[in-house]
Amino acid sequence: MSDQSGGSGLSVGGFSLTGRRIIGIIIGVIALIFVFSNTGEVTLKFLWLDVSAPGWLMLLILLLAGFLVGFMIGRKRYKDG
Repeated sequence: MSDQSGGSGLSVGGFSLTGRRIIGIIIGVIALIFVFSNTGEVTLKFLWLDVSAPGWLMLLILLLAGFLVGFMIGRKRYKDG
């Protein structure tokens, strides 16, 4: 099997930490700090829906949705390639 990460990196517990993964982890931590810093009540208006919830919950749902879309797109790229 070949390494598709594109570079060598630090190996921690059998998990290769490449520059790309380190940057992803940093961005993820910053995103989570942003999510949990916004705790006030917000109202989301989408089409005919009005949903009120804590800001951190709305942001966390959007963050997870973005992660899922990115995962699915990346997965298809590696399956086809």
